[in-house]
Amino acid sequence: MCEAPETSVEHVPPRAVFPKAKDTVDGVDLRKQLITVPACDAHNSAKSLDDEYLMYVLVLGILNNSRGGDQVRTKIQRAIDATPGVAKLLSEHHVPVQLEDIETGVRQDAVAVRVDSKRVHTALDHVGRALYLHHHEQKWLGEIQTIPLFMIALDGPSPEAFNNVLDGMRLGVEALLASERKHGANPEIITYQLAQVGGEIDCVMLLTFYEGSKVVLLFKN
Repeated sequence: MCEAPETSVEHVPPRAVFPKAKDTVDGVDLRKQLITVPACDAHNSAKSLDDEYLMYVLVLGILNNSRGGDQVRTKIQRAIDATPGVAKLLSEHHVPVQLEDIETGVRQDAVAVRVDSKRVHTALDHVGRALYLHHHEQKWLGEIQTIPLFMIALDGPSPEAFNNVLDGMRLGVEALLASERKHGANPEIITYQLAQVGGEIDCVMLLTFYEGSKVVLLFKN
């Protein structure tokens, strides 16, 4: 995105979200045909910690498939064992919650973790701009509104209303993109769909990580 010489490539999304073959139960290599875009060394290195943080947040999604579980069982556990700060990062400000399957009524205990939303939004903004560049072969220099649908509210002035808005956004965007192709060579890890809209919003993009953690990106004129 800057005007510095292209001296490296950036994986989109960050390579950290893709389990290594040694970390999957069936030994499948999910780091094949990854999307890359040109980058400079300075910016590529500067965002590496945010990329790692985004992976930590994404793999905790309760709707994720078993590939997300692979990351928790292997990569995340190794990080916790090697770096005490990672355990603190994932456990700080956590609260017990009870989840209910709205179809079966079955309940189960879980834990909700407070995350650094600004950091998550920044990392997702980078992913959105890189995917736009990859897909359209031109930079997006305007604003992107990032809406992580998997980051629900448990407190604040009106968490239920906030979560209802997120759910409405999900339904609306999924309907808009229902006939659009899902892009991505590793759909168990990441797919993206997009549509040109026009008007105030130029483009709508839906990212789906681990088949359960969804993110809406609105590219605003």
